Amino acid sequence: MKDCKKAEVSAQANRCTSPSLFYCVPVLLALLLVCSANTSGRDNEAAVGPTPKVWVNTSSGVYHCPGTRWYGKSNVGTFMEQAEAQRKGYWPAYGKTCHSASTNGTSESAAIENSSGAQCGLERWPVKVLTDKDRGLVDFKPVDTTVADLNNLKLQETYPYDRRGKNEELRVYRVRGRLLEMHDEADSDLHLVIAELDQPEVTMIAEIPAPFCALGSGHEGEYQTARADVRRIPLGSPIEIQGVGFFDTMHGQTGVAINGFELHPVLRIRAIQ
Repeated sequence: MKDCKKAEVSAQANRCTSPSLFYCVPVLLALLLVCSANTSGRDNEAAVGPTPKVWVNTSSGVYHCPGTRWYGKSNVGTFMEQAEAQRKGYWPAYGKTCHSASTNGTSESAAIENSSGAQCGLERWPVKVLTDKDRGLVDFKPVDTTVADLNNLKLQETYPYDRRGKNEELRVYRVRGRLLEMHDEADSDLHLVIAELDQPEVTMIAEIPAPFCALGSGHEGEYQTARADVRRIPLGSPIEIQGVGFFDTMHGQTGVAINGFELHPVLRIRAIQ
């Protein structure tokens, strides 16, 4: 049986009359089991097959990898090869491209979870990890500035998911300040609060992504090095930090600038005298 439809099961049921119930019940059960197996087989073939396919949410424009939470779960969507999804302009969820299982058995789902099971973020995630559509426009020659000056930038009016909204998001800034706070976020970012050297009340946020949340960015090594370097710097120390400008929506973050501006992602950081 190539295709199983509810109508076919219904037709078989309509042929059954009371005298033939003992015959019909086994037939109907067998038909339902075959339909279930065929449907499952089609789903498995679409999702796995010779080359694992991604699930494209055609409403959001984002695709999901096998083994991840929303794979095949959205109300609208379709399976397709990852390369085809990318050609059609769809973007990977959380900015992470899908990778086939390696020879040591590591799956794509393992690539987006660390040993603690931590997860990556969602809101403007491609921009936060440098996998967005405008990443090629970013000028990586650092611009020297201060925490105070970055606090005074005009608020951004729009916050595109995978586009950079203003010129400030196309620049790398180099800032000297004081490291006030540091903690791991639920989205696996390393959250830093920095302040003006002589004005501890003037603060802003800087975030260092986890490398496994930025696959395909080309900056995974810089994130790994920056995370290791900052963990060796005592809180209260003066630091020099470089990162890409980013406007975040303000939602009560610790140490947020008055305009929501951040260095996100941080590319490097060092202690200074």
